[in-house]
Amino acid sequence: MIKILKIDWLDEASYEGEITLIDSHNKQLICFTYSQPLDVITKKLNVFYGMGGSEVIRSEERSYLLARLENFEYYVVGQVLDKDIPLIQCFDYVLKFSGELPGDIVSGDWVECSVERFDIYM
Repeated sequence: MIKILKIDWLDEASYEGEITLIDSHNKQLICFTYSQPLDVITKKLNVFYGMGGSEVIRSEERSYLLARLENFEYYVVGQVLDKDIPLIQCFDYVLKFSGELPGDIVSGDWVECSVERFDIYM
């Protein structure tokens, strides 16, 4: 289960801010949000949109890693839930990425990449 730990509004009138989440493994994820009031945001804590970063590659690791690098940037090791969408599981977090995964990666594979920022998925 994912919960909101802290909210730092940058502009509360436009609902723009940084939201710190925590999952059942006590792993924190800082996401950016905008244009959505808090009651709507709390209903959307299921998929988080990863923006920018490095190419997703197959990982030798077989365990989750969610390491904050700086600001909003993270290094992620997770398991591919759905190659076609693509969705990656990392602890309790389901992460959605734009674009396609490389052709040699299939659902169930362990992958890794850096991510410049996570947004609450709209």
